[in-house]
Amino acid sequence: MKNVLVFLLIFLLFVAGMIMLQIFLSKKENKWPGLVMPIIAFLFGLLYPLNMVAPSTGVTAGFVFQVILVWLLGNIPTIILLAIYFSCREKRRRNKQIDNFYSSHALRCVAASFLLNFRSICAQCAFALFSVELVCNQNSTKFSKLVPDR
Repeated sequence: MKNVLVFLLIFLLFVAGMIMLQIFLSKKENKWPGLVMPIIAFLFGLLYPLNMVAPSTGVTAGFVFQVILVWLLGNIPTIILLAIYFSCREKRRRNKQIDNFYSSHALRCVAASFLLNFRSICAQCAFALFSVELVCNQNSTKFSKLVPDR
């Protein structure tokens, strides 16, 4: 009984470690490390039906059903690993969209601030040019009064 409990504890630790490793690999920037374990599990799932021996009477519908059932049961770890992968990638995609939204919003705010400041500077420059033009026009009319026409 003690040996069974030790084996069960070791097996549960192994499964927990594999799940934690899958979560770690799925959170990577590149998508391929997170797909390594599901691919390996799928390949092992393909081996189970290949180890079945066909009955001597020939292949029947019952045997085909058993092969499909063994294949589906053998791919339960693949389904679990893919569920972990897609849930981690969905969280990553959602966080990336939020970051993109805030970064683009900040960029729009900076651009709007720049344009407002630029518009203000342009308005000040235009006012200064208009003032200089007025002064020049006033001076030129004064000067033209002083100089006789030729």
